[in-house]
Amino acid sequence: MGFQNDLRHGMGYEGANAGAGIGPSPAIWQQFSRDFDTAKVRSYELDFTVQHPTFASATAQNGLITYQDTGVTIGPSTTADDGLLIAANDADNDEGSIGGQTQVPWTVSDTASEARLLAFEASVKKTAVGADGTALFVGLMSAGQVAANALVDDSGAVKNTNYIGFSVLQDAGSSVDAVYKVTGETAGSVEADCATMVADTFMKLGFVYDPAAPASQRVSFYVDGTNIGSYVTATDIAAATFPDSVDLTWAFLTKKGEAAVNPANLRWVRIAQYR
Repeated sequence: MGFQNDLRHGMGYEGANAGAGIGPSPAIWQQFSRDFDTAKVRSYELDFTVQHPTFASATAQNGLITYQDTGVTIGPSTTADDGLLIAANDADNDEGSIGGQTQVPWTVSDTASEARLLAFEASVKKTAVGADGTALFVGLMSAGQVAANALVDDSGAVKNTNYIGFSVLQDAGSSVDAVYKVTGETAGSVEADCATMVADTFMKLGFVYDPAAPASQRVSFYVDGTNIGSYVTATDIAAATFPDSVDLTWAFLTKKGEAAVNPANLRWVRIAQYR
């Protein structure tokens, strides 16, 4: 595992209307594929369909870190193309999470010297999507948050830290929310229930920060390659409630809402930003 220095040499694209296909969404990555120079673009890609690590809780491995409650396992799925499996989460509030070990310079910033195109996307699923099932977060957040109670007990809300991405709460196991937050501030909601998860079905969740986009559309969010039509605006980024100019790393966090097994999978994660 590790860094892919050229997104064109990583996972393949699936055509202009890829939708819910297995690979990255052209609507998110097309600008990087058209204009790609490794001297200008920093990229990161992990494809767990071809890389099969098994993790021990809180032990760094290849720049990654996990947190696993007692009995929870994080390792390769035995099903082809299902990637990394978080399993054996059979107790209420059992937690299994994975993410970048250290801070990396992914930022959403309106400071002129830091205002650079950024894209993020990941492919995730849960076995079941009913109420009191598995809560999750996938996106970018401050480093060091893959630890106990990264998601709050009995709700699955993301802890008090900096983040931007997608959240699913325990009491609404199929409802995906596009969210962001600054440590100590009230969480911001881009769109509640922007997508509906289907049991045992992968969903691609991603966003793009484009400082050259209209002020009303600076961060756009995508579900299975389709823009949800709700945005973070330039005004939002300038507000105290947005994680403006904060160094972020990626994270996939899960927490059970009842004492019943509900595995979750991470197929792949991809990030790129102009230097």
